[in-house]
Amino acid sequence: MLGKIDSYEKNKGFGYIKSNYGEMVFLHITGIIQGDPKTIEIGQEVQFVIAAGVKGPQAAKVKLSNFE
Repeated sequence: MLGKIDSYEKNKGFGYIKSNYGEMVFLHITGIIQGDPKTIEIGQEVQFVIAAGVKGPQAAKVKLSNFE
């Protein structure tokens, strides 16, 4: 699934991705598998899958920009 970073708290390690379908998905730093979480910017494109999280659906296997 594709989307863009909607919000991200770098000091807390979490935020939200807005999918290309308009769905807001929780993002935790532990779900990032490619790219540097320290460089996350609002509007940055991401590729991800949705997985079951502790409090509901969340982004997993997140690849930040420049993904292939």
